Amino acid sequence: MSIEELSTREMQALGALCLSAFCGHFAIMHSAIEELVTHQVSLLGAANLPDWEGAGAILRLNGRGDPMPEDVPAAVPAELKDSFFRLVDDTVEIGLIDMYGASTDQPRKYLQKAIEVLKAHRIAIPAVESVNVQQRPLRGEWGEPVAESVQREVLCRCMALLDCRDRESADDHPMES
Repeated sequence: MSIEELSTREMQALGALCLSAFCGHFAIMHSAIEELVTHQVSLLGAANLPDWEGAGAILRLNGRGDPMPEDVPAAVPAELKDSFFRLVDDTVEIGLIDMYGASTDQPRKYLQKAIEVLKAHRIAIPAVESVNVQQRPLRGEWGEPVAESVQREVLCRCMALLDCRDRESADDHPMES
């Protein structure tokens, strides 16, 4: 399975896994990151997309250019700030870019940018299969909301990555291409 076969909801969840993998790899911890990741994964089960979008706009870390708590940048090592903020912005755009218009290939392009950040830092790419909850290729369509239990399973994967404190290189964990 490839990212081309994922729904927009699934691409957003994979983006959350990418952000989680990056933060876990470098032991970047902040409750605002967990809130953002939880919100991104919640798109899987969101019945009302505009409500989901509105909830994301008020997050402390929302990737939309709004001011954030000063302690968020302080949690990120100086040499990783550019990559971290690019990753936040790119993963947020996955779920927003087609929110009020036609389905395009833009969510996939933002997901690919997020994956490139991980590759640049030699971090293993989360498996596409870990978010294939629709069980059929949707190729950029939104897909239907999934059960809360399925959403919770993906969120648990994200939280497990965020809790990862070993800093092994991707040499020890082959990357998916």
